[in-house]
This record gives sequence, structure tokens and C-alpha cells, in this order.
Amino acid sequence: MALTRGLQELSRELVTTVQEQIQRNLYVLRDLLRCRSVQEFVSVQSELLRDNVQHTFEGTRRLAEVSTRIAEEARRTVAQQSDNRQLRAA
Repeated sequence: MALTRGLQELSRELVTTVQEQIQRNLYVLRDLLRCRSVQEFVSVQSELLRDNVQHTFEGTRRLAEVSTRIAEEARRTVAQQSDNRQLRAA
């Protein structure tokens, strides 16, 4: 159960991250289409690259946090079940 809930949470986080990236890319595409010079285009493109790197790190960090939380919950569940079995066996 804990693992299933965790995987659902991880999936939601991943979908949210992808949706945010798509939305940002649409805004940047709009900005690229409005460029009047090569200099403006390069500036917007550089900003896109910088933002993509930053958001990739942020998204990866969030996914790592969720993964760590899932692993910890699964570990606690397994430990609790093991403790319960030992108590019943005693």
C-alpha cells in the first residue's frame, strides 16, 4: 500500500513537472516569435536554456525528495510488519 501510494505521488509530481515545463516552453515560443532581431532571439534562447537547466535541477530535486520519502515509508512498513511477525511468533 505504501509503495503504491508513493508511486502515485511520484507520478503526480512527474506529470506536474512536465506540465510546468510545457507551459514555460509555450511562453518562450511566444517570446521567440516576437523577436525582431538576431540579438533578441539569442537573448531569449539563452534565457530558455538557463531556465531549463534551473527547472530540471528543481524538478529532479523534488522527484528525489518524493522518492526518498517513498523509500522511507516502505522501510518503516516492512520493519513494522517484521516486528509484528516476531511478536506473534514469540
